[in-house]
Amino acid sequence: MTQKINYYFDDDRVYAGSYPALEEAVAPPDNALWVAPPDGQPEGYAIVAKADRSGWEIVPDYRADGAYNQEGHWQKITSPGPLPDGWTVEPPEPPFTPGPEYEQRGEEWWKVRFSKKDFLLLCGIPQVAKLNVAVAAGNALAKTVHDLLMASEYIDVTDPDTGQMVQLLTTEAAGSVLTADQAETILKGTKYVEADKT
Repeated sequence: MTQKINYYFDDDRVYAGSYPALEEAVAPPDNALWVAPPDGQPEGYAIVAKADRSGWEIVPDYRADGAYNQEGHWQKITSPGPLPDGWTVEPPEPPFTPGPEYEQRGEEWWKVRFSKKDFLLLCGIPQVAKLNVAVAAGNALAKTVHDLLMASEYIDVTDPDTGQMVQLLTTEAAGSVLTADQAETILKGTKYVEADKT
């Protein structure tokens, strides 16, 4: 008769080693099986006794590294097995920290301070071309607005003076460079999106 082997497991049902069973044993101890565990243990996994004690299974083991919960907080993992839903081993992205060019509106961030180049892009190429035509045609109001806007290194669309100048560009006197809708869109700024992050 072949000697039976006790394959022990710890309180977390993780395989803990083997030892020959007593000859008179009719069942394995409560913390052992008579079924051999699988050979080899992949890195990052643990060999554990199945809950019904019918054998062994290989499960992920995050005890060494921990994981991040649904709120993005690191948690120590005390038992092998799959992570709870929504947990991950990947550290969360750091929160978006806006610079002074952003303004928070509710839960969203909006870019409101622009370099001259970015401001002109915000206005739109056709509108900038229309402004240049008005300036070249000798429109004094369009030239004044253009020069005032371009005098600063940065243009803040929430500044009342900027708002007034942009609104002037909607008038006939300034060559109707912008429509009212275009002026409103410019003065909103641009909403932060993931692609803005550098």
